[in-house]
Amino acid sequence: MKKLIHILVIAFIVGLVCVSCRESDLTNNGEGALSLKIGVQRELPTVSAGKTRATLTDEELLQKCKVYIRNAEGLVRKFATLDEMPEQILLVPDNYKAEVTAGDSVAASFTDSYFKGTKEFTISKGTAISESVVCGIRNTVVSLVLSDELQEAFPTYKITVSNRLGTLEYTQDNISQLGYFMLLDDENQLRWNFVGQLNGSETEITKSGVINLVRKATRYDLTFSNSSSEVGVGMISVNVVETALTTDEKVDILARPVIKIIENDQIYELDNAVYRAQFDKETPIVVRMAASVPFTELKVTSADFARLGITHFSSFDLMELTEVQIRELDNLGFSIQFNADMTKVQFAFKENLREIMTNSIDDGNNTYRFDIEVRDRNGKDRAKTLTVIATDALVATEDIATQNDIWSTKATLYGSLVASVTEMNFRYRALGSNDWMYSNQAVLNNKIFTSQITGLEPGITYEYQAMAGTVAAKETKQFTTEAPAQLPNAGFEDWHGSSPLYIYKSGGEMFWDSGNTGSATLNKNVTTYDATIKHSGNYSAKLQSQYVALFGIGAFAAGNVFVGKFLKIDGTDGILRFGRPFTSRPSKLVLYYRYVAGTVDYSTLSELPKNSKDMGSIYIALGDWPHQTFEGETDIPVLVKTKPADRQLFDSNSSNVIGYGECILKESTEGEGLIKLEIPINYRSNRKPTDIILVGSASRYGDYFTGSTGSTLWLDDLELIYE
Repeated sequence: MKKLIHILVIAFIVGLVCVSCRESDLTNNGEGALSLKIGVQRELPTVSAGKTRATLTDEELLQKCKVYIRNAEGLVRKFATLDEMPEQILLVPDNYKAEVTAGDSVAASFTDSYFKGTKEFTISKGTAISESVVCGIRNTVVSLVLSDELQEAFPTYKITVSNRLGTLEYTQDNISQLGYFMLLDDENQLRWNFVGQLNGSETEITKSGVINLVRKATRYDLTFSNSSSEVGVGMISVNVVETALTTDEKVDILARPVIKIIENDQIYELDNAVYRAQFDKETPIVVRMAASVPFTELKVTSADFARLGITHFSSFDLMELTEVQIRELDNLGFSIQFNADMTKVQFAFKENLREIMTNSIDDGNNTYRFDIEVRDRNGKDRAKTLTVIATDALVATEDIATQNDIWSTKATLYGSLVASVTEMNFRYRALGSNDWMYSNQAVLNNKIFTSQITGLEPGITYEYQAMAGTVAAKETKQFTTEAPAQLPNAGFEDWHGSSPLYIYKSGGEMFWDSGNTGSATLNKNVTTYDATIKHSGNYSAKLQSQYVALFGIGAFAAGNVFVGKFLKIDGTDGILRFGRPFTSRPSKLVLYYRYVAGTVDYSTLSELPKNSKDMGSIYIALGDWPHQTFEGETDIPVLVKTKPADRQLFDSNSSNVIGYGECILKESTEGEGLIKLEIPINYRSNRKPTDIILVGSASRYGDYFTGSTGSTLWLDDLELIYE
């Protein structure tokens, strides 16, 4: 075999090697094709030497890169990684916007940075276009430097930098690290605090400050220096240099090789284990492998080669075959072709092999499996299994791609084309029923067609078949809709204890908790039951904000209730577990409430100063957060710390949030009774959640010790609705 003698250099690509797109590469139903190229602007302008680069490697960016394509009606395509994105994306003619994100959106982090880019484009019928999206950093980036004089004066120190939802702590051990902050849409401040002990003295110097008009995609270099020899806060000055992150330097991302099927000049993704084909026409089936750099290994293995008359091989590496062996395989019906630089290789089943497969349709032994493993010169690899089923059907019913596609009242059904068909849909029915229902015309994407059906019953098993016009596929598949799970003790009927007062039955299992564990140390419960103001049953939950103190020591505490557990008291602060296991996807939260908004009498925030009106909040989140462990408590979805120096709060913008709904209570309700409230849940992804978070607070900014002792929130009869 001819040895590889050079490397193909491809600048600024996704890594999916672009096959030239012709009219014949497009589908016959009026679509156009998009080749999307991704670049990431990773280098950060610097003032402080040695701190220039974001932390993600090329491979990490590849794995954390998400692509969203939307039109005026909403999301039409989503790819969780660049690996999932096809070489060509087929779209109906329309105006679109591509949005690409890379990295993780975290409130405050030394390691997680976040990039985003958008590009608008138009798809026309039967045309192919190529577009590029450059992702620029979206974090507010912070760099700290201490002058030599200050380092000598303060051999040990701690500097914290905070936004509204997160805090980073710098010491002499990590002062060189870049900090990445994600600002809320209405946030434009960063706060810093310096604490240091003077060399040779017990004197502790503390100084704080605020950086105003802070912007996203901007870097702030803070230089701490001594302004005078005077001991005290006056000796410390801070210089801030602001730099917009607009460099043009880009990083190319090279993805793994791809393996595809070509039939009738149509290119199909080999993502499904099974590929069905008709062999009653002179159309070869071609398997194409493509990489961004030359291949080093192309292994094909099959126990079915012997059935096809290829008896000398059960496994072979295309890169290691001799010219004699290639000709021998070609004579047997297995044709192999290479391009000049060895970045595209394909093999095809010729006529004699297709005839053998065709003859097996009637004897029931019509399935052939081929395992394909490829590797390129960069060491990137991919493995796929091609299972060919010879058939005379027109369409095939496929398994639903993932459980994410099955909700409580809706599901996305999957089928595949075997022959050229213009009318595709599905029929479905509850298992045991005699009456079929029919979907709308299915949407075709490459060889796979899908249709979303609605109006299903939760927790019911359905069966379905793909349809070619009025002709049903041979296969019948099944799925079961999500069960309509509810929240335990959602009417707040079960309580026990006194100080603290717990929101579950004695001897029962905790689901809800409150700040009572903390406030009870100072002889108060901020959350109690109320038998006088309720919607049904015996009680409602009464969340009353208070100043909790003992012997003159205390703090403002918001009346609150949350799904989770109060883990530990940290001074006058708390460490909490937010979240409990939950895998269903409700459409909204319905509850009954009453709210009295008091006048703010404790404040640490300029957003809600004293004498302004307090605000309450209720929010629900479903997500798949990575679980944490804290002092023996395991499987914690979100760990919350309210202590200002270590503040770590729930981030509603986290990429782990799948569905979210919130209601900010800005006014007191009328009357003394409870009123109905509906909070729609907006889903940002079709991923199935693993946990649920639900929080109610009489003072929205209670985590910042801000609110009114006159604020009270009653909650009762929470219900999750599935529509």
